[in-house]
Amino acid sequence: MNLKKISKLSTLFFLVSLVSCGTPAKEKTDNLFPKLCSSISLGEMIEDITTSASSALYNAENVINCSGMSGNYGKNHTHSSLSPRETMFLTQPNQKENYLDLTLNKSIQLGHLYIYNYNNFAKIDCSVKTFELYYSYDGSTFYSFDNKTHELSSNEGKTDCTYSLIDGKEYLDLEGLTAKVIRLKFKENFGGKNYGLSEVRLFAYRPDVKTGNAISPTLYNTLKVSYPSIYENIINNSGMSEVNSADAKMSNDPLTMAKSKRTELVIDLKGNYPLSKILFYNYNEPNQLDCGVKDLTISFSIDGKNYDIKNNLIINKASGTDKEDVSTTLELDNINAQFVKLNFNSNYGGSEYGLSEVKFIMGTGYACERNTELTGMLSNYNGWSGADGIFGVRLNGNQSIGSDHNTFFNFSDTYFGDVNPINKHRSNFVINNNSFAYFNDNQINYVTDYEYLKAQKMESRSLADCFYWLGDGTVIGNYYYVSALYIAKEGVLGFTQKGEDLIRFDIVDGKIDFSTKKEFIDTNTNKLSYISKDSNLSIIFGSAIFENTKEAGALNPDGYIYNFGYRDDKNASYSRGLVVSRVKAEEIEDFSKYEYLSDSGWQDDITKTIPLIDRVSCEMSVTEVNNPNSPYYGKFVLTYEKDTIGNEICVAYADRLGDKFNESRTVFTILDRDRINNVSNYNAKMHPTLSTDNCYVISYNLNESQSGVNNFNADVYRPRFLNLKECI
Repeated sequence: MNLKKISKLSTLFFLVSLVSCGTPAKEKTDNLFPKLCSSISLGEMIEDITTSASSALYNAENVINCSGMSGNYGKNHTHSSLSPRETMFLTQPNQKENYLDLTLNKSIQLGHLYIYNYNNFAKIDCSVKTFELYYSYDGSTFYSFDNKTHELSSNEGKTDCTYSLIDGKEYLDLEGLTAKVIRLKFKENFGGKNYGLSEVRLFAYRPDVKTGNAISPTLYNTLKVSYPSIYENIINNSGMSEVNSADAKMSNDPLTMAKSKRTELVIDLKGNYPLSKILFYNYNEPNQLDCGVKDLTISFSIDGKNYDIKNNLIINKASGTDKEDVSTTLELDNINAQFVKLNFNSNYGGSEYGLSEVKFIMGTGYACERNTELTGMLSNYNGWSGADGIFGVRLNGNQSIGSDHNTFFNFSDTYFGDVNPINKHRSNFVINNNSFAYFNDNQINYVTDYEYLKAQKMESRSLADCFYWLGDGTVIGNYYYVSALYIAKEGVLGFTQKGEDLIRFDIVDGKIDFSTKKEFIDTNTNKLSYISKDSNLSIIFGSAIFENTKEAGALNPDGYIYNFGYRDDKNASYSRGLVVSRVKAEEIEDFSKYEYLSDSGWQDDITKTIPLIDRVSCEMSVTEVNNPNSPYYGKFVLTYEKDTIGNEICVAYADRLGDKFNESRTVFTILDRDRINNVSNYNAKMHPTLSTDNCYVISYNLNESQSGVNNFNADVYRPRFLNLKECI
C-alpha cells in the first residue's frame, strides 16, 4: 500500500498541531512495509527528535531530552525518580485518547526501541501498562507496526530505574522500519488517571555484518555541507517491499523518492564495509520518469577526501509500475569504502535528476563500524564524567582475545563532578590525573576509594610541578604493573614528558589493592624512556604491551613481555616510528635486564632502537590473532591512529614479534571533527579483553582542541569504540 500525498492545507494543520498537543491523523491496522528484518546489532542513538502528545501535564519533551538520566547515547543508563515535573512526561488526567508522538528530522530506518516507564513514587500507578505502536512516513497517515498490544513492565518506584521490559524483552525491535514519526498509543496503566513515561530511546537500524546484507547508510552531512533531508529517501529503504534483500521491489509513490537539480551526492556508509554490488532503482514516479538519472559516475573513498576508484554507469529508465524491479546493478569486487560519491551526468530529458533507491550490499572482507553500547557505557553524568587515555587488562592474567570480557581500565586526566543532562554543562568538578574502573558483566564500576597516583617532584627531571600519565599495563602473577609517564607542567601546553617509571599494585581477590603501591623509579638508567639533552631524540615506551607468555594465553610463548613505544627523531627521515623492548616476565622490575631491538638484533642500548613502521600514535596496541579461521591467524596486528592526531585508524600486521609491520591500511575514518566544532581525536588502540574471535574492539579518544569545550559539552571528553569485523 502506498502513502497518500499530503495537501498543503493538511501539511499546515500537521505543523500547527505539533506545536500544540497532538496530531489528528488516520490510523490503519495494515503495514506499509510488510517484510521487515530483525536487528541484532545496536545502531546509533537517534538524537534529532521532537515530541507531541494528545495532552501534557508534564512536558512531552522530557522523554527525549535526557533529563533525569545518568548518561547518554547508550541503553544501560538509569533514570532518577527525582523532579518528575522536570524529568518525566505525564498526560492530563481522564483523557479519552492518550498517545505520544516522536518525530524525527528525517525518515530513516529504525532499530531498537527502549522505554523507561514512569518513575514518580506519588503517581506510580500512572505508569503505562500496555500500548500499541504506530508509525508514519508523513505525519498524516499512521499504520500499525504489528497489530499487537505490547506490555510494559512497571518500575515499581525505584530510585534509579533501568529500561522497562517490553513483552518481557529489553527492547522492541522495529526491524529496519522506515518512518519519520513513531506513535505510542497508550491502552492501559496501573490504575492511575494519567499516563506517564520517563524516557524513550530510539536507535537506528543496523544490519549484522554479513555477506549479502544491505547497509543502512546516511548522507555525508558535515559542519560545512548539509543535504536536504528529502535525499535520505534514496537510501532509507522507503517504498521498498523488503528491508534486507537484493530482491526487493520499489513502489511508484513519489513521497518515497527524491529529485532536484543537484548533480552530486556523497553518501556516508556509517562504517567501512566491503561492497559486492550496488543496486540502483531509478526514479519511478509515473508522470516524471524522464527525471530518472541516465548516466552517472560513482566513486569510492575511505577518508571522504580521496576518491580513487570510479565507475561510469548507465541506469536503465524505470517503468512507473508499483512493484518495480531494480533498474541496474553494479557488480563490485569486494572493494572497501566508507564514502560513496554519485555524480549525475545526464537524465532521460527531465528538468531534474531523480532516483528512487540505492542499496549497498556487503561482500566479503573486513568491516569497521561504531560500537554504540560501549561508547554509551562511558557516558556518565555524576561522579566520574569523562577521561582521556584508556588501557585495559584482565586481572586474571589472560590477555588473549575471547577469554572473557572482564577488564580493569586505567585512565589519565579525569573529570569528577556533575553534568546537566540537558545542556551537558559541567558543574562542581575537579580534574584528577588518573582514574580506574572495573568492567564486569557488561557493567562498569568506577573506583572512588583511592588516592590518585601523585608523582613526586624530581629536580633531576624538572623544577616544574609534575604528574603521572598512565600508559599500558600488564599482569604478572598477583601483581598489576602500569607504565607511568612522568609529565612536567612546562612548555606551551604544560605537558612535557621528562621520564618514565613503573608502578606495581597487589591483586587481592580479583581487585587492585591501591594501598600496596610500589614505584620503580627510572631516573638514571634510561631504560623505560630516553630524552636527549637537546630534545632532538625522544624514545618513549609504555604505548602498547604484549605478553608473550603462557599465562597470558599467547599461541607461541617465549616468556617475554614486549613493550612497544615510539621514537621521535628530528634528524630522521621517518615520522614517529614504532620501537620495541622486551624483558622476561619475572625480571620486569630489574631495568638492567631490558633489551631493545636494533639493526643488529636485541641489545641493551635504548638509543639504537629501530622503527618497525612509522607515523604511529603515542598510544596504540599490538594483539595476536588467535582465531584459526582468520587469514591472519598467528600474526600480530598493530592498531594505531595515523600521525597521532588524525582521522584515520589503521592496522598493520607482522608475522613475528620484532618483525616490521606491513600491509598497513585504514579501517575507519573518524568524522567527529567534521561534525563537532573544536575537537580532536587521537590514540586509537585495540582491546583484546573486550574482543571476540570475529569482532575486534577498538577505541579512540576525543578531546577539545579549544579551551572550554569540555566544560560546556561534557559528552566530548571520553573514549569512543568501534567494532572491526570479518565479513563472511
